[in-house]
Amino acid sequence: MRRIKPILPVLLVGFLLLAGCSLYPQISNPQHDMDSTEGQYQGTQWGEGLESRVTRVNLERVSDSPLERSEIYYSASRSPGTAIKEIPMINGRVTFAVLDQDGNKMDLVQHNGDLHLQAAAGEHYELRLRNFGNRTYEVVSAVDGLDVLNGQPGSLHHRGYVLEPGRILTISGFRRSNTEVAAFRFSSVGDADTSNSEQGAAHNLGVLGLAVFELSTPLPPSRAVGSHLPQAFPADASPVPSPHHDD
Repeated sequence: MRRIKPILPVLLVGFLLLAGCSLYPQISNPQHDMDSTEGQYQGTQWGEGLESRVTRVNLERVSDSPLERSEIYYSASRSPGTAIKEIPMINGRVTFAVLDQDGNKMDLVQHNGDLHLQAAAGEHYELRLRNFGNRTYEVVSAVDGLDVLNGQPGSLHHRGYVLEPGRILTISGFRRSNTEVAAFRFSSVGDADTSNSEQGAAHNLGVLGLAVFELSTPLPPSRAVGSHLPQAFPADASPVPSPHHDD
């Protein structure tokens, strides 16, 4: 299975991305009634192009089931409840936050068992994850029910970004190519990409989805004596004949 490694200035250097093509049912919010108070709801539109270079690597999931998944519902209204700045995932080994256009963590409000975010149309935002553990994880993400890598309906079978130990992963937009993403920008319902895409569905507007899988990290290549790598003590690899001098 091919995977990709973003090479971006500062924040995204060294992060990996995975490639795939399967589909699964779209993420939806059963409380999302688009026929009532429509002006309160928001979507996400493709914004300006941002540089995001990627390379491909080979890694496999330990299991087809995610270790954890989370959904954040956003709208123009602020929900009542307890506000937090980031979500602990996988027993705190990974944290997740939504950053505003100034790089500050936005309030995520816990209410009736769900997480809510107040969004302002036109504002750029990013998804930020940090790995405090020693395992390598794959992060599959969907915005408004669309996969951020391929624009298809979100699926747990799709491949995603890889978050290595001690790293920070910033997802800044929908991927357009191996070198560019379209920035995430909150928008009105009519301007949202989902509202104008054959792959989208209006009832999936206003949700950010994340699923985290554990990846099997391959062992480093062997440096056994006798390999093609340079040897500091070559005599230990094979007998070395005594020097011969002609009389």
